[in-house]
Amino acid sequence: MDNQAFVIRPANLGDLEWFHSIAHMFGSGFTSLPNNKEFLKKRLTIVEQSFAEKIPVQERIYLFVRENLPDKKIVGTSGVDVSVGYKESFYNYQISTVTQSCEKLNKYVTHSILNLVNNYQQASELISFWIHPEFRGQGMSKSLSLCRFLFMAQFTQWFNHDIISEVRGVVDENGMSPFWDAVGQKFFDMTFKEADALTMTQGKQYIADLASREAIYVDLLPEAAQQVIGKEHPEAHAAYHLLQGQGFKFSNHIDIFDGGPLLWAERDHIKTVADNKIGVVANFADDITSGTKAMLYNNKLDARFTVADVIITSAQEIEIAHTTADILGIKVGDPVRYCQL
Repeated sequence: MDNQAFVIRPANLGDLEWFHSIAHMFGSGFTSLPNNKEFLKKRLTIVEQSFAEKIPVQERIYLFVRENLPDKKIVGTSGVDVSVGYKESFYNYQISTVTQSCEKLNKYVTHSILNLVNNYQQASELISFWIHPEFRGQGMSKSLSLCRFLFMAQFTQWFNHDIISEVRGVVDENGMSPFWDAVGQKFFDMTFKEADALTMTQGKQYIADLASREAIYVDLLPEAAQQVIGKEHPEAHAAYHLLQGQGFKFSNHIDIFDGGPLLWAERDHIKTVADNKIGVVANFADDITSGTKAMLYNNKLDARFTVADVIITSAQEIEIAHTTADILGIKVGDPVRYCQL
């Protein structure tokens, strides 16, 4: 359980140096936050404009950072792209099955095939989930994941009914992907790292231009590639299982670069979106030692999230500590959205 005092807040341009200083740690395949300062600056500019409601909803990206308190050290990030592929095509491989039979020979053969599709065009996508290695295993993953769903519950109208997450696939420490080497390399004539970089600088038109339009038979791929189809990177285990606990399921779609799994859930059926509650702050206390532990959100666009003990009354009013109120920036009488942990 995460007992560290913290706040999760919107990312902004003031965080650029932090993002740039740790971008080399994300590794290949983490395409939403590449190791490129100019790209990161543009991304954070979009994030600021999104929270300020200065750009159309479909163009918005909501990115959050977690600061441990009291030193305000940023230790992780997570976000949501409101409409993935809004201005360019969003591609995946769909896994499907074909069967062939020969009655005369009494043969019945089943094959898995991959087809290039745009089935999740303009879905809302969970992105940029990352915790600094120094702080992993300390229970911080859950708060960074859940904050997005509480935010979604408050601003439901902005997000698509389809919520997806492309979980990072299997890529080794040298940036080599068995799936890319077997499939992408053959059609794109470039390395995984080159394709990664090209997506960042040139967009995704080259995918439409060069990707196979014919079905790819999984049986014909090398064993190493077959084994990683729909498999998450070891560092993505925690994120994968957290999303499963929220009701996300493997969609039978995979990333065209590393073969990682695309998880899907219907927005209103995500556990935290469906089960969260709103309580009005009735009182502040100096300390709460016997309350219910909950993830709390100040219900504002200028979002603040934290985890704290609360007292929940039968009238759905809540009592919180003064320190929690300071973190959330709220006063008595304010509504607070929360989910019990």
